[in-house]
Amino acid sequence: MKHLSRFLCLLLMLALLLPGALAEAVEQTEQTEQTEQIDSGIEEDEVEKVGDIFDMYQVGSMVEANGKLYTISYGPTICEFDGENWRIAVVASSFSDVLRFSEDGSFYSDETSAVLSVDEDGTLLLLYPYSDGVIDLLRVPLDGSDVTRVHSFRLVEDSGDEDGSLYFSLQGAALTSDYAYVTAYGMNPEATYGLNQLFELNLKDGSVRKVTEDYIGIILPLDDTSLIGYYDNRYTGADDPLTALVRINRQTGLTDTLCEMESDSSFSGFTMSGTSVVFNDGSQVLRVAAPYDTVETVGYLPPAYVYTNLSGCVSGNSYYTYNYDAGLTSVDLTAPLPATVLRIDSSISWGDAGELVRQYAKEHPEVGIVYASTTAATAPDYTQHMQSGEALDLYAFYLPGDAFAALRNKGYLAELSGSSDLLAAVSEMFPNLTKQVLVDGHLYALPVEVSTSCWSIDTAVLEDVGLTAEDVPTTYLELLNLIDEWITSYVEDYPEHALMDYPYSLSMQLFSQIMLAQIAECEADGRTLTFTDADFIATLNKLDSMREKLQAYENQWNDDNNSGNVVYSSNTMIGGSYDASSSEGPLLSSYASIDIHYASNPESTAVPLMLSIQPNHDSSVIGNIRVMAVNRSSKNADAAMNLLTYLAVNRSDYQKSLLSPAYTDNIEDSFYEENKANHESYIDELTKAMATADDSEKRDYQEAIQNLTDALTRLSPYQYTTEDILLYDSQMENVRIIESTVFYGDDNEASTLVNRYMDGNITVDQFVRELTRIVQMMIMENS
Repeated sequence: MKHLSRFLCLLLMLALLLPGALAEAVEQTEQTEQTEQIDSGIEEDEVEKVGDIFDMYQVGSMVEANGKLYTISYGPTICEFDGENWRIAVVASSFSDVLRFSEDGSFYSDETSAVLSVDEDGTLLLLYPYSDGVIDLLRVPLDGSDVTRVHSFRLVEDSGDEDGSLYFSLQGAALTSDYAYVTAYGMNPEATYGLNQLFELNLKDGSVRKVTEDYIGIILPLDDTSLIGYYDNRYTGADDPLTALVRINRQTGLTDTLCEMESDSSFSGFTMSGTSVVFNDGSQVLRVAAPYDTVETVGYLPPAYVYTNLSGCVSGNSYYTYNYDAGLTSVDLTAPLPATVLRIDSSISWGDAGELVRQYAKEHPEVGIVYASTTAATAPDYTQHMQSGEALDLYAFYLPGDAFAALRNKGYLAELSGSSDLLAAVSEMFPNLTKQVLVDGHLYALPVEVSTSCWSIDTAVLEDVGLTAEDVPTTYLELLNLIDEWITSYVEDYPEHALMDYPYSLSMQLFSQIMLAQIAECEADGRTLTFTDADFIATLNKLDSMREKLQAYENQWNDDNNSGNVVYSSNTMIGGSYDASSSEGPLLSSYASIDIHYASNPESTAVPLMLSIQPNHDSSVIGNIRVMAVNRSSKNADAAMNLLTYLAVNRSDYQKSLLSPAYTDNIEDSFYEENKANHESYIDELTKAMATADDSEKRDYQEAIQNLTDALTRLSPYQYTTEDILLYDSQMENVRIIESTVFYGDDNEASTLVNRYMDGNITVDQFVRELTRIVQMMIMENS
């Protein structure tokens, strides 16, 4: 009963702190119970649809055996797919007697790096690695017999550093009748970087022979004397970077290049299909057939966040792979390829935009999607990339930044105004977010994400030290005066309240905000950019006079933090700010953000700081937006525009509310009914248990039931209400996406000037005078 009392206390705390937390705890408890049921054994007829089983597991190696597909996942657990259904073929408890376990934590196992293979009799073989350089060869019967260890191979006698740390990890393996060949990553004692080392494991006598050290990862058996391997030395600083398939002599380890591959991609999921090598780059299924000199595309994976290590296996005519976002996927290697293939900036492969791209691909199988990246940063970089063989159809840009405006003005971005749906979607967004993409009725990009970063101030802390809401700063000069006064008068009297949560580079943080605010105000007023305004200079002079004091405070904070004297409870964090329930929160937080989620928190007393340079001027919060634009030179420009239209039309209500003031309806909570049912179920269970409980414990039950009942009453069917959204909208009116590029670009003269000023090499007057000259030169050049 003591265990039950602790469980009741946990429920009580969850109900008091956060209603949703109870549902999460219930869900985790149910998942734990399900896992325990799985580990205890499974019925023969227990099957699950493709993909469902992997809601709980991360998939590692895949292999085909006896006409079925087998995978290994956490546990370790072996799962079987018969072409229609999944079942758990070997439960984790079957391995308990053969796996090594470190009681002191000196080594660990990694089942997702383990490699499955098939013995001649159809039994599964498993090369199971440990971080100390040991690899076990396990025999895994599928008839319920015991898992046995055939050999335990130690790659090196001592694979630990002087401090005892371990570093070996299995990269790839190829099994033949008498030998297993493995590549394992480990630190070369004679180098400052790691190398993949190729070992030959004798399956008869258990001996180990190191064949070579090279940049070879995945390996596959090719013939009686050779292996085929994936060679990649791009991350070593090599003068001649190479990504290729290579033939490896089993005896000598000597290699010769068979087929070079794209240098900007990562490849995984290597497997043999007959005599061909099949693999993927996260977007495409690729094949290299004998004589292994050409890479061809044979299919496209569902678009998903591009992971660099997707396992793969060929079964029949299908290539199977697993991606955490897209789930288990099969691609028919004999099916015709899509007529249109869109190359899309990989930076949008995750989140809401990435989910919509996946949805679009399902509805439009005639269009293939390939995520690709670019290292372009400046307009000339993008111009060159857009006209190269690796050009994208859809590029993503972050604003503010100088590349987008230059490409737009020079005609490198396709105009999107021809899509009435796209134009309508952007036209209803916050005007302060769309100035750079919607110019004089001409549309050049679709905003897909907005983010802000600002400071917040905790009004509860103000009250705690005798100040009021009227003392909340409205200008940067007032903020500097408050900080100055706090350091001078409040630090010693109120040691429980820090000035800031993380005052790293405090002078630079403040300087950057002041500079951006001045740019934003000039743009909002329609004025030529200037840094000679009296209010701006007064603010900068005040900051300049405080720099030594700010540095001293920062140094003291660092000393306290390093000695463990600065502790912030995670329970009081509310979106980067601090909750009123904390009596020890800081006055200021530099990690606040304007978001519906933060606006909807009724308990938070931290509010965004809406500041300006000029008194009585509209305040500015500097925002960032990510936009997607079509490469005007793309032969698939129409298809790319269709995808953008789909993204605009099918946004979730939440995404629409983030970008547009036109959407203020309540947003439903998709988990409401589930949470409600969980609360009711636990209340019912506790009520039944209380009926037979000892009198000494009934009070605990009553309190838990009452708090669960109160939490149930507080549950809302809405994730966000109209009131939350309207508050967010009012804050978004102050967000500015600045257009000036004075501080952007390579070898930027203004940025160099800033560094000189922050290093104390020039005065405020010299800085302002020189910056004014730079701005005037830029204006003349642009005109």
